Amino acid sequence: MRLNILGGLFNREVKKIYLPNHAVLPVTLDKSIIDSDEINKLTGLFSFWLFLIVIGGIITSVFSDLDGWQAFSGMFSAMGNIGPFFFSVEKMASLSPVIKMTYIIGMLAGRLEILPIIILFTKKAWEK
Repeated sequence: MRLNILGGLFNREVKKIYLPNHAVLPVTLDKSIIDSDEINKLTGLFSFWLFLIVIGGIITSVFSDLDGWQAFSGMFSAMGNIGPFFFSVEKMASLSPVIKMTYIIGMLAGRLEILPIIILFTKKAWEK
């Protein structure tokens, strides 16, 4: 569903290039118009998801001898909870604890969604 909305957003932006400025181009899903606040939330979540993959890939690259594709595939696998990655299981077992903790955070963010993880690390969540 989210990818369909992001695809619709991309499609709308492409149409804005060649249609008149006053054209009304709502993003729709199943013939329902998606509110701009929802689109903003979705693009923010997607951007942060990509940010976490990049940070996790960088951490993996710094603390291991994996190349870039392998490092980013490991974090993408953790965030997406999909399993496959571009290095061996034996190599995964020998990774640094720093990388393993990064993947654990990635798995939690991917499985539980990113917002609860962000809220978990805010000060207000722990106040009475």
